[in-house]
Amino acid sequence: MSLDPFQFELLIDALYRKMGYKATLTQITYDRGRDIIAERECAGQREKVLVQCKRKEKNIGVEDVRALLGVVSNEKATKGVLVCTSEFIPEARKLS
Repeated sequence: MSLDPFQFELLIDALYRKMGYKATLTQITYDRGRDIIAERECAGQREKVLVQCKRKEKNIGVEDVRALLGVVSNEKATKGVLVCTSEFIPEARKLS
């Protein structure tokens, strides 16, 4: 929690790059529900991951998960990842 939200996004961006993705941070405001777009191609498969970062103490609720699911569907991404510093409430876990 010592990182500010943007520093947290930079950390997650660096982690995706370390895993071999071409990662792009979205703009700070009006990010359209994703903070990082991570893409890579391997063995003829293209992967597009939309990452939403939540640096907060309050647990992640259903609304956050549904919002990311909607963005993933709308952008026809391979998957969405919600990275957080807290936990998911049980109902939110069921949606993943």
